[in-house]
Amino acid sequence: MKKIILFASLLITFNVYASAGWEYKGKILPNQSFTKEWLSSDNFEEFEEHFKIETKDCWTSEKYGFTHCQSEDFRNNPGKYFGKEIKDLDPIKASWADTIPQRNYISLAVSIDAINFNQPHQIKDHGYGEGIFQKIDGVEMFYKIIGEVTTEHCMELAPNLSGICKQSYALWVGDWHGGSIGYQFEAGIYGLFELENGKEYIIPLKYFPRDYSKPNSFSRIGALDYLESLN
Repeated sequence: MKKIILFASLLITFNVYASAGWEYKGKILPNQSFTKEWLSSDNFEEFEEHFKIETKDCWTSEKYGFTHCQSEDFRNNPGKYFGKEIKDLDPIKASWADTIPQRNYISLAVSIDAINFNQPHQIKDHGYGEGIFQKIDGVEMFYKIIGEVTTEHCMELAPNLSGICKQSYALWVGDWHGGSIGYQFEAGIYGLFELENGKEYIIPLKYFPRDYSKPNSFSRIGALDYLESLN
């Protein structure tokens, strides 16, 4: 019974958070402010290769005869790597830059200076309460605030970064590029950091594992459980 009551209270918290979107100086941050792992994982793989992040989590396909290795810790706790393995927050040139020019450079941290605050957006209910909806170049994007994170805990999630966390939220972030696969959602904690040079960035700090046997469910509930554990 206690578990049922806790689960219900978490769902209520998720649905009634006061603000649909993250406000920065009176303006809503657009969806592209919040990086998440691509379905292909290519963006994280590029950072692993560029910054020599250890990839010790491996699996082998006997059918296709190859072994793939990656860092699960980097994917779950990227905040730990900024300021250490990831020496700077500038975008990196992708290995496919010559063949896919529209994605020449990729970044995990998003500079406030690079954000277009004039993008049109709508407030919509995507089944889990109201959030920020945008459709840009045929891609649908949605995010919702799950809950607020203290700036103290935000700093703990990025212990190697030389800067100050000014705001932090747990978000439910998703996009749909068309086709039958539908929206790809992920829950994560993001922080607004001001670095020593005065520049501000939205930095992904922590993501929550996805249970592919229950699409989109565990990531969200995992985030809610995590927030509850901080209280």
